[in-house]
Amino acid sequence: MRKNIFIVLILLITVKGFSQKGGTKDFIFVEGNKNLASFYICSHEVTEAEYLQIMENRTVDSKLPAGKVLWREAIAYCNKRSEKEGLTPCYKAKENDKYECDFTVNGYRLPTDVEWEYAASGGNKSKGYEYSGSNSSDDVAWNELNSDNTFHEVMTKKPNELSIYDMSGNVWEWVNDWEKDLPKLRGGSYFSDGGNDCQTTISAYTYADPDFRFKPFGLRVVRSTIIAKDKVMSAQCNLKLRAEESTDSEVKTVMQAGTAMKILEFGKSEIIDNIRSNWVRVEIISGTDKEGKTIKKNTTGWCYGGYLQ
Repeated sequence: MRKNIFIVLILLITVKGFSQKGGTKDFIFVEGNKNLASFYICSHEVTEAEYLQIMENRTVDSKLPAGKVLWREAIAYCNKRSEKEGLTPCYKAKENDKYECDFTVNGYRLPTDVEWEYAASGGNKSKGYEYSGSNSSDDVAWNELNSDNTFHEVMTKKPNELSIYDMSGNVWEWVNDWEKDLPKLRGGSYFSDGGNDCQTTISAYTYADPDFRFKPFGLRVVRSTIIAKDKVMSAQCNLKLRAEESTDSEVKTVMQAGTAMKILEFGKSEIIDNIRSNWVRVEIISGTDKEGKTIKKNTTGWCYGGYLQ
């Protein structure tokens, strides 16, 4: 249902209330299509614990989604989290309090409207559900009919086809796109009636003044895919090629910087040296080992994607 912020305010007055877990393993790789590049999306909405740690350097034990988040605060969170984890921030301030997003860097950002809808609908595994993961909103969404007028801990309803939680209900999620000079939100919230607002279709959204603070307004972060399946990349530095996706696994060879390889498969995501990336299975195209000997072409193994360029 398309609503502007004035309708939201009226509802507020009426109702009066209204692993990469833990920050390292909770990103889902969303394979794109001919019209949409692949990307990573967090499996859950940003929690109060995650938000306050970044924005206020304050530690709290909470799995509730962050609420009352302004659009500009969502942008600030993305940049600050990127900087803290050694990534390149996506957002740069422009004139008239506007921001420009660089989709080519590896930092955190808000999803585009198209990315959000594609992920919420199940991506290339979509079963055509009305809501994100089910035809019943009660299965997947905290909404006005079951929430007791407040948000709930993330990941307590069923996930969708991509194992992403709460894309219907709980809190509205800011996206990059604007309409009528106002930023958009998707997914509905605990304050929604469980109907159109929580659907994954393009017509299910609202928009709000970027300075309007409202309890059901939260966020979810994504990252652009710097590494991609079938993409040819090279080692930034001397890099170990391993038998499995682990720093404890057997080292097959040590590739010198500049060794070219093709990405065959994505593995788990983790942070190494303050860089968040995926392990990738690769096939050597050309290059030498640490002793200067040629590595046999088509040799395969696992390496950490954060050291590729």
